[in-house]
Amino acid sequence: GVQIATLDPFRGYKNAIDDKLADATAVLDAFHVVALAGLGVLDVGENRDQEAAPKRAEVVSTLAAGGSPLRWHCIGQVQTNKVRSIAGWADVVQSVDRTRLVDSLGHAVAQTQRPLDVLIQVSLDAVQGRGGCSPEQVPRLADHVAAGAYVTVSCVEVPLAQARDFGVMGVDAQDRVTAFLGKPS
Repeated sequence: GVQIATLDPFRGYKNAIDDKLADATAVLDAFHVVALAGLGVLDVGENRDQEAAPKRAEVVSTLAAGGSPLRWHCIGQVQTNKVRSIAGWADVVQSVDRTRLVDSLGHAVAQTQRPLDVLIQVSLDAVQGRGGCSPEQVPRLADHVAAGAYVTVSCVEVPLAQARDFGVMGVDAQDRVTAFLGKPS
């Protein structure tokens, strides 16, 4: 069934959902998030900070009787001037790509006292203007995240067969990815 729904109306995510996540659903409003929660969706994503907090509040209010098991993901590039707001509504930030952002998130989390998981975004093609750190920067950034008092690193586990959709990868004898060798077609 559906495990992740994204609240991003933009074409890029819509195409990704349609092409790669046949069971995922793109929704735009709190009503549909509540309906999907009733069907077992556990994770929802939002890329518009200004809409996220009120949408989450409406969903939590509606689901209050049964609790809100949902995890809210902040998707897309994050501007450091919005981290205080994001730390107030997000459970996961999916696009951490620089130490300054980690520092800003750490300060915001210290103020909100809410735990926050982060995913490090890696750019495999180094296109200017898009988010993501280089693969070489990942260990340093992960160490920086690990040094934060309230921010923890999350990792999404993907079966190797599905991970092949990410492109050509080199793997070791234990099927662990060791290198990205090519882009998906």
